Amino acid sequence: MKGHSKRSIQIFVILIVIGFGSSLLAQENVIRYKRYEKEEEVLTYFTIGGEYAIEDQTISAEAGLIIDLKISDIFMLTGEGLTETSDFSAFSFNVGAIVNVKIARGDTEPFIGAGISMNIPTSRTLSTELVLKGNLGLLLSRVLRISAYYATPIDHLTKYNYVGINLGIKINI
Repeated sequence: MKGHSKRSIQIFVILIVIGFGSSLLAQENVIRYKRYEKEEEVLTYFTIGGEYAIEDQTISAEAGLIIDLKISDIFMLTGEGLTETSDFSAFSFNVGAIVNVKIARGDTEPFIGAGISMNIPTSRTLSTELVLKGNLGLLLSRVLRISAYYATPIDHLTKYNYVGINLGIKINI
């Protein structure tokens, strides 16, 4: 991998794992201590979707978890952990963090956000690269989550472009 040391990748992965762990602990605390509040502070979604690589015209399937942590009434921090494959013989794991802004409130809450993710190869896959990611989505009654995204590697901005869509359903952990 060009321009990134193995140590910085390890630190990034450790920070993402700590982020997911703290999100799960935060959810447990919200359930235990704020049981009677109307709005939930942490929402966890099982998600499936797909990604299209524009340059080489390949389609990949994705499945995993997305955790939305409410920071304020309009901001939420989203952690994601997705398994990705294009031919079901090689898999990779994608972790990331995105800051989202809710555009409106109600039963249908549109949001827009930007963040960073990283592809972690687990078999014959693409190299590990940090990826800029922007998304646009809807929370439907806080039960369904639909998002579309654009992603491009930091080292090769706009040279390799990916677009994707995810559909998530709320789960209780």
